[in-house]
Amino acid sequence: MTETARPLRIAHLAFASLPATIGGLEIVVEALMREQRAAGHDVALVTRWRQAGARRRADLPGPVLALPPRRHDPASPPYRDVGARWPVAVAAMAHQLRRRFDVWHAHWVYPTAWMVHDALARLGVPMVITGHGADLQVEHATRYGFRQHAHHDQRVRDLVPRASSLTAVSPSIDAELRALGARPDRTQLILNGVEAGHIAAAAPNIQAIRTHLGVPPGATLILSVGRAEHRKGWQFVPETLARLVGGGADVVWALVGGGAETLRAQAAAHGVAKRMRFLPPVPGDGGTVFPGTALIDLYHAADVFAFPSLIEAFGIVLLEAMAAGTPVVANQVPGVCDVVSDGTDGLLCDPASPASMAEAIQRLIADPGLRARLSAAGRETAARHDWAEISRRYVAFYRETIARARA
Repeated sequence: MTETARPLRIAHLAFASLPATIGGLEIVVEALMREQRAAGHDVALVTRWRQAGARRRADLPGPVLALPPRRHDPASPPYRDVGARWPVAVAAMAHQLRRRFDVWHAHWVYPTAWMVHDALARLGVPMVITGHGADLQVEHATRYGFRQHAHHDQRVRDLVPRASSLTAVSPSIDAELRALGARPDRTQLILNGVEAGHIAAAAPNIQAIRTHLGVPPGATLILSVGRAEHRKGWQFVPETLARLVGGGADVVWALVGGGAETLRAQAAAHGVAKRMRFLPPVPGDGGTVFPGTALIDLYHAADVFAFPSLIEAFGIVLLEAMAAGTPVVANQVPGVCDVVSDGTDGLLCDPASPASMAEAIQRLIADPGLRARLSAAGRETAARHDWAEISRRYVAFYRETIARARA
């Protein structure tokens, strides 16, 4: 077997993982591990102590290697403390000496890669580092991003120019890396993906879902997926919905994600509580949102997918909605613009503007032809982001990184 065809031993290093934490990074890591195992590679996940325990209890496939326990979650705003570096570095070295991985793939430049980079470099271990969002982006109004604090920013600025292999999940992240001094010849843009075929092929009982949600016949069902943190923009949903209702639209808005219930009081204040549905976060093991209904079923049942986020690294849920053929409305902000082309496969709005988003949604409601055009174009966009192909690109970059380390 040639070196370029030999299966690789790959360690994915991620401080957050399914099922304990549910988000874009966790979905990316899970998808890459799944595709790489299917291609015959020996893939392990290296993650935090509690995350590792949750995976073992859920009996998810593949080996999971634990890092030392820590006092609290460094990924929670305002991101001031990332915990001790040396215990993580020592544990990573121990896992490497025991398992002899060909390459490590660190998800997040900071703090994840920063904590282990120098230690693994001493062992001569190749590493690919992927920037995902909060490690590089900053949005001060929402306290988003590690680099809002000077000491974190300096650590990122020190590591990025020294990194031998970097990838970005979107053009917005790629621009951040290059501005920080990433070497162009050792940086690749590899976009995130979606299981487009699987989502498109779903055939749920749409009427049963809409009945379960209490959507009246003929009403428009708007869907949002995420969580109730400020940068996701859910605080603007009640006012946006009130504007739609005030304009005569018959609509129901369903929110799927952590903290959705916290918007009940705001919805009541805007007089739209009866038109909002608050659904729990989607389980990390692919379970149902409510009995008999998975998230992809909700995408199919919705008439519009609304994404009011104020900043994103990529926005995987946008692709998921597109794969289901659901027209998308989102804000014209970093990360979102990397996925949606205004007027082509979705509509983009002014950020933090309920009036702008309500106007865009009303356009879709009033124009069936526009909905059909955006639906068809969205499916095409999603189909170009297949996880199997994205995984192959990562594996090719792993091999390039390994060859460079051996040269």
